[in-house]
Amino acid sequence: MEQQVLLCTKQGNTLTDTPHSPAEQNMGTIKATSNLTEAGLFTSEVTISTQGVYDLALRGWAKAMPPAQVKQVWSYLLSEMYPGYAFDII
Repeated sequence: MEQQVLLCTKQGNTLTDTPHSPAEQNMGTIKATSNLTEAGLFTSEVTISTQGVYDLALRGWAKAMPPAQVKQVWSYLLSEMYPGYAFDII
């Protein structure tokens, strides 16, 4: 569905329609590959993939802060979801 947006230029403009963008082009996916050893060690490799709006939002968020702070935020979010577990974010 097209949406109207205000396009800001020095000359000024009226409302403009944005082109339709299918949902398949604006998706975020999270894929986890996990392993549980006989000794009880559980490990996972998680890949976050984004397209379109989700990609723009995630990249914009990550660029807005230093890499160490991005890692700190991810560590905090994961520790809140999985209390007591240790994470190695690369």
